[in-house]
Amino acid sequence: MTVGIYILVIGLYHYIGQSVNVENRIRGHFRSLSDKSHKNEFMQRVYNKYGPGHGWLLEECACKDLNSLERQYIQLNKSALNLMNLTDGGEGTLGWVQPQHVRDAVGKANAERQHSPETRERLSNSLRGRDLHWGDKIGGALKGKPKSEQHRANISKARAGKKLSAEHRAAIGAGCKGKTPWNKGKTESAEHRAAISAGMLKHWEEKRGPYDSN
Repeated sequence: MTVGIYILVIGLYHYIGQSVNVENRIRGHFRSLSDKSHKNEFMQRVYNKYGPGHGWLLEECACKDLNSLERQYIQLNKSALNLMNLTDGGEGTLGWVQPQHVRDAVGKANAERQHSPETRERLSNSLRGRDLHWGDKIGGALKGKPKSEQHRANISKARAGKKLSAEHRAAIGAGCKGKTPWNKGKTESAEHRAAISAGMLKHWEEKRGPYDSN
């Protein structure tokens, strides 16, 4: 059992990896590739096209040096070899960008997913009584930070055309019933009221043209 950095070669393509058991890891790669079940889609396509490959140990090292050494090997060979690595090396997914078709599929699946009544009830019960102060932390971290034009445009686009169902509105109303409004008793400054007024005028001018008081 060898701890270290290894390389796989399939056709003109290469893959650099790390393992605490290099021999077993290399066998595992080619076993998954032959079964057409490898998690690296790019490597699987290369294998399907060019056929069996081979792998060997590049450098033996201590376990604590695996991450840094793997990153070094990938950086040194990124421009010289056709690498099949999806990340920059080391633990995690640093440098990996999810393929667009995968992002689209995940987004569509999440948009269409609906929890069953039993699941919603279970989630509600698990949150009931908890001090969800993390919302205040997020709000505090974002407070005072201006949104970019692109960010505001993205928010506007995401909300455009969305209408809450009658059930959703009823649920919101029931959840707010008996609670003190967050802005009760608060008075906006003259500057804030002027900014809100100017913003609303600008919004309607863009939608309907300049306002004519006459």
